[in-house]
Amino acid sequence: MNKRLGLLPVVTSLGLLFVVLSAFGADLHLKKTLITTGGPLSFSTSPTEAIDPTTVRCPSSARSQCTLRIELSSQFSTVPEGMVAAVSVLVDESPDQIEPANPVGFDSTSNSGASNVRTFSWVKRDLDPGSHTIRVFFFLAGTGDGRAGSFSRILTVDAYVVAAQLRNDDRERHRDPRTPAGPDDDR
Repeated sequence: MNKRLGLLPVVTSLGLLFVVLSAFGADLHLKKTLITTGGPLSFSTSPTEAIDPTTVRCPSSARSQCTLRIELSSQFSTVPEGMVAAVSVLVDESPDQIEPANPVGFDSTSNSGASNVRTFSWVKRDLDPGSHTIRVFFFLAGTGDGRAGSFSRILTVDAYVVAAQLRNDDRERHRDPRTPAGPDDDR
């Protein structure tokens, strides 16, 4: 395996192939967590920004890419019969490579006046160090029209690096909590 390039040579009936390795199955190390909240919101079949855009910085201490875990918790109410409250997540204005694929249906049962709470997580892998903006949209999908509500939302974004990518000085600081933090330390 070429660890520097993250390539794994594989011999197949087609010849020699190189597989690009990702953060799948890797030990991830949490570097940052951001939490954003939102107040009451009404939405319809047109996508509505559900929470202010949130920018997270993938740490430059990573020698390679980072992984974002994006979690959304929301209350829903008055979802019209035959409709589903759906959520779409974008990272840097794109839904590409976000797992699971989105949009996803969040709630179709909050139509009796009571509200339900839903939580869901997405992952975006292999992001370069630097700033990345997460945007979340709510909309109604299905047959019919109308409006639904969300009283409150909490967006939590965790930035991870592959543990093997940490610099030696980062590893030492994380092993011994008595070691003083440096200027680039995220603790």
